[in-house]
Amino acid sequence: MPPPALLMRPLAFDLGPRAAGGMGARSGFSCWLRWSILLALWAVIAGVGAIVFIAATLPPIQSLEVPKRPPTVEIVGLDGMTLALRGEMRGTDVPIKELPSYLPKAFIAIEDRRFYGHFGVDLTGLVRAAAADVLRRSVSQGGSTITQQLAKNLFLSQERTLRRKMQEAMLALWLEHKLTKTQILELYLNRVYFGSGAYGVEAAARRYFGKSARQVTVAEAAMLAGLVQSPSRLAPTRNPAGAERRAQAVLAAMSELGFVTEAAAKSALAHPALAR
Repeated sequence: MPPPALLMRPLAFDLGPRAAGGMGARSGFSCWLRWSILLALWAVIAGVGAIVFIAATLPPIQSLEVPKRPPTVEIVGLDGMTLALRGEMRGTDVPIKELPSYLPKAFIAIEDRRFYGHFGVDLTGLVRAAAADVLRRSVSQGGSTITQQLAKNLFLSQERTLRRKMQEAMLALWLEHKLTKTQILELYLNRVYFGSGAYGVEAAARRYFGKSARQVTVAEAAMLAGLVQSPSRLAPTRNPAGAERRAQAVLAAMSELGFVTEAAAKSALAHPALAR
């Protein structure tokens, strides 16, 4: 039988450094998990709140009409020929099936090559544009799909703010739900601004080339598609060299995507479009 002193001694367990470290690691992981869940929850709440706020401040979207603009003044000579046009020009809507196939493809090639693959917002392009915005510390026009550009032209102002970009994205999702891709592309072509007061591809073709959009060549289609990036700066009547350089970029994109043959692209480069 052990002595009484040994019976009274309290029992102590030496957990050792390895066991103590394990308990500390588990405690640290639990704390990290708790904070991660909490932050994720707050992020979801903030995101939902932002969506609700943006949805509440959207403009009326019952109609797909563009705002009415001042009429065009046409100056005609004694022989009936048009001498000059003054003011903004709104051409008649042209069904996409009546346009040469390479015309809408030119816009897809240079403005939104994943047009038929996204749901209104191109996440890849959006991330790329957001990164560029952070680096420049400003909000640019980059990353907008054709659907987003249509939403902006139909419903929104031209201001470059984060709130407007969020409204643009939300309206693009609505348009993709309401319309087919063909309808979206047709609306876009008939409403986008081409500079020199011309709205819509028909008005632009008549303004710059004196013909209907139904009759434009590959070179002319490439030039029209190139104007959308900066219509006032690239208008061929003001900046023919800049418009031609942009048209060359469009032709290169079309050739890369197989929208035109190599021979057709070379021919268009050799005989560039000339604005009247």
